[in-house]
Amino acid sequence: MKAKNIEVKFIYDPAHRLDAVLKAYSFDDEEIISQHDVYLYGNKYFFKLRANNGIPTKLLKYKRLTSPVLRESAFESVLLEGDAERSVAKYIFDNVIRAGVVTKQRRQYRSREFLLNVDAILDDDSSTKLYSAVEIEYFVRDANSKAAQQTVDNILRVFGVKPYQIIPYSNIHMVNMLNASRAYRQAYNSTKRRGRLVLIDGGSGTGKSTVKEILVSAEGFHYAKRDTTRAPRPDDFTSADYNFVSHDEFARKALSGKYIEFRDFLFGMSYGLPWEEFAEPLCQGKKVMALINLGNGFFTKKLFPEATLVLLHADLHTIRARLNRRGDMTEEQIEERLENNRVAADYAEAYDANIDTSKFGPRQVAEQIVRSISA
Repeated sequence: MKAKNIEVKFIYDPAHRLDAVLKAYSFDDEEIISQHDVYLYGNKYFFKLRANNGIPTKLLKYKRLTSPVLRESAFESVLLEGDAERSVAKYIFDNVIRAGVVTKQRRQYRSREFLLNVDAILDDDSSTKLYSAVEIEYFVRDANSKAAQQTVDNILRVFGVKPYQIIPYSNIHMVNMLNASRAYRQAYNSTKRRGRLVLIDGGSGTGKSTVKEILVSAEGFHYAKRDTTRAPRPDDFTSADYNFVSHDEFARKALSGKYIEFRDFLFGMSYGLPWEEFAEPLCQGKKVMALINLGNGFFTKKLFPEATLVLLHADLHTIRARLNRRGDMTEEQIEERLENNRVAADYAEAYDANIDTSKFGPRQVAEQIVRSISA
């Protein structure tokens, strides 16, 4: 079966109003399921075998942006209806290179138009809870998905979800990133010479690169490079700010938990910060700074609480002028970046420091960042 849905997932906490949602919407069915999802590496797609209550039931292939926004998924599913089909599928998934496993306890509420899944994601021991999440899957039955998006937005408002709580990743990403976090944090906290990590977030045009140059050249910070799938620009050959990787390599590293944070954008560009770029310098006692993707700060802080997170923002007139001066973006690309900057204020409370670069020069911004780790 081929289909589309609008999907969003967020970290669930006691403040969210599940009872209000259950009262506001009509659900036909409620079910408690123990789910076990085995993921494979795929070229441009996610592949997984789903078992409900210990029985393999479905093969899934899907594709969507990994981004902290409401997003559309295109997927195919194949029901496993006989013992022979289930045995063959399980044999294949048990004997190929797997990206990982996600085990969860799910309360599923089903209506005519959407599924509401309340999940407890479990550790490898299948008893320790890693995190709780709510997933909304709204089925798109026609070419116009605006009504679906509006309904999902309304559900999020009833829940009381804050924008920075929207999970940008699939569960398999989250599980593998949490496993990596445990290993790197253990090494960091056991070393005698612990450096300080500053992670700078903000939309395109907020001045991140300029501030980065000042922190590196004048304040002695080590810069941790990001991976990207975008094509190199002329100035990239002298700045050495990025590791340029293929889409396939990026997807595999992301799925394996090799990034502390990453994001996919439209037009085929992805950016991610590898753990290995900053973990070793930190354990050598160095001050390290890196740039991260807008909207990922809340989850990055959960993965490495020792980091200082800084959000740079600016008014949209200033942003547009800065992007136009670059001269290397289409109007569509500029509009995408302006939209990302419009939501920056919604993420502010997830950061340790917020700086308006419309009001301060780059050197002043750098000085404020240095003071934030010295306080």
